[in-house]
Amino acid sequence: MAETTMRSVLCPDLTEYELRLCEYAIGGVRGYRGEPEFIQEIAPGLRRTRRTRLHELIYGADALDALRACPITERELADLYQALDSPPTGTNWRWRPYEAIHRNYLDTVPEVRRRGTPGVLEHWTVECPRFGDRLSQDGLPLAEGLDTVRDRIRILRQLVRSCEEQPRRSPPEPTETPLDPQKMNRIEAMVQSLREQSSVKDWYSVAKLAVLLGKAEFTVREWCLLGRIRAEKWAGVAAPTPLGS
Repeated sequence: MAETTMRSVLCPDLTEYELRLCEYAIGGVRGYRGEPEFIQEIAPGLRRTRRTRLHELIYGADALDALRACPITERELADLYQALDSPPTGTNWRWRPYEAIHRNYLDTVPEVRRRGTPGVLEHWTVECPRFGDRLSQDGLPLAEGLDTVRDRIRILRQLVRSCEEQPRRSPPEPTETPLDPQKMNRIEAMVQSLREQSSVKDWYSVAKLAVLLGKAEFTVREWCLLGRIRAEKWAGVAAPTPLGS
C-alpha cells in the first residue's frame, strides 16, 4: 500500500507546523540545487521512478504548492537523506538554520495543551527548543540537518495521531505551578541584578533576556510557557518578557 499523509482537521495548528517543517526540509536542499556537483551527482538519482516527485519538489517552480496539496512522505524524506548522505568529494554543503521556523512550535502549545496529556505537553515544550538548537549548530552537514528535520516531522505526525485519539478536554482552570524554591531564588536574584543596572527596560525579548541571565533561549522560553516569568506574545514574536514579574 502506498504511503499517504493526511492533514488533520482536529489538530490544525500541529499540521500547519508539520507543513512548515516539510517546506523547511525541502527548502534546505533547494538552496544547493544549482551547484554543479548537485546537478551532476545528486539530481540524476532523484529522477528514478520512486524519486521522481523529489526531483519535482527540488527543481519545480511550484514546489511549495505541491507540498500543501500532498505533504512529503517519510519514505521520500528517507530517500532524500540517502541521496545526500555521501556528498560529492570537495563539497561543503551545510545546513542553513531558519530560526523563525524553530520558534513556530510556540503556536502549537495551546493545541497540545487542549488535546494532549500533561506529560506530552511537557515533553513537547522541552524537546522543540532543543531541536532548534541542534539545527543552529555551526557547520552542521546538510544531510545531518535534513535528518534532524525528518526525525522531528516523524515525531510530530505521531503526536498528531496521539492527540486525535485523546478526547477533547476543556482548558484547565489556572492553578499555581509549584516551583523549586532554589530555582525561584536564582530567578529573583538575577531579576534584581537587572533592576540595579543603569538602563533597565520595561520589556526584554527572549533572546536578550537569555543573554542577560546567562541562560539558553529555550530555558527562558520554557519559563515563560510554565508561568515562571510573566510574558506576552507581541505580533507573532515569541514571548517578550517584562522585568520584575
